Amino acid sequence: MGNKKLLKWLIWFNLTIDIVCAPVKKQENKFDAFSATSIADWERAAKEELQGADPWKKLNREQNGVSIKPFYVQGSEENIAVQLSPSGNEFMGPRAWYNCPRIVVTNANEANILALNYLKQGADGLFFEMDQAVDFSMLLKSIEWEFCSLNFLAKNDSKEIASGLNQFLGKTKGPTHGALFGNHAAIPPIHGSFRSIGYNLSSGGTVAGELAQGIISVEKLLGKKFAEFAPHVAFSTTIGNDFFLETAKLRALRGVWLKLLRKKGADSTTLFIHAWSPSWLNESYAPHGNMLKSTSASMAAILGGCDALTIEPEDSSSAMMARAASNVSNVLREESRFSKVADPLAGSYFIEDLTLQLINQAWTLIESNTTS
Repeated sequence: MGNKKLLKWLIWFNLTIDIVCAPVKKQENKFDAFSATSIADWERAAKEELQGADPWKKLNREQNGVSIKPFYVQGSEENIAVQLSPSGNEFMGPRAWYNCPRIVVTNANEANILALNYLKQGADGLFFEMDQAVDFSMLLKSIEWEFCSLNFLAKNDSKEIASGLNQFLGKTKGPTHGALFGNHAAIPPIHGSFRSIGYNLSSGGTVAGELAQGIISVEKLLGKKFAEFAPHVAFSTTIGNDFFLETAKLRALRGVWLKLLRKKGADSTTLFIHAWSPSWLNESYAPHGNMLKSTSASMAAILGGCDALTIEPEDSSSAMMARAASNVSNVLREESRFSKVADPLAGSYFIEDLTLQLINQAWTLIESNTTS
């Protein structure tokens, strides 16, 4: 019996030695079987398919002032337009944004109840829209500002609303996050972390024109105090149906702003961007067609680098639709994991090219209209 055990042990030992000492085979790269291709190779193949037509002209599309090319290759490092940095927020993740449902304020007490309800349902921010000054102590009652982002749109009486908000901020302890939008005259901010100079980009025309007009207006608004107030600037922009163009728009906005900061000799600061998906009604997709649009728009805004996101429901009077719109952002973060990577689009030749086109076009318009 002992001899059998010894024999089994010797066989096992010899097999182990053979496996461990066997020469390591060099792994073959399967792609070596394919010959390298070049742009010229693609041009020849495309030209043949197009029966002799120039593929760069035949397949190129012009859309909203930018060129959609049929073929992209890696550019130089100088052509990297914008790269989003990790947020540094351990709770929200490397790609952090605040889910800020829209609340139209007509009564401060009623708006406060609605705001607290949104926060209990999973929102981590709010977007208050108001036509006149309100009692901010009532509007923001029981809201713990240090744990959420509060944003405000002053549609009318912007100076009075800004003054009232600044008075409230003066009594607020702890960190604050958010911005005040209203294209109002610059008011010295009391809380450095709150962006008190918010500008709404106007839609219409080309995307590059929209970006340029917003930057030009802010530069004129700040005037000689540009370098001092630049860190307190924020932009709000709507997000439409063109996924790639809307993504590139937000990235281009950061790129153009950075170029202006460098030109003015101002400190480089992170720009605060609020993205807003207006309700979209189309009978062909009814009911709940807005959910499709709001999802794609939210994806574009997040990948574009928004800091706060507002999704307008199809019917704001419907509690169910309001809850569904607010949950789009939550699903993208918690289930689709959009927050796990700081910049998923980094390295996309198409997005980089599209962003660079918008930056260059907007900058050309800015340089022809701004002061030195």
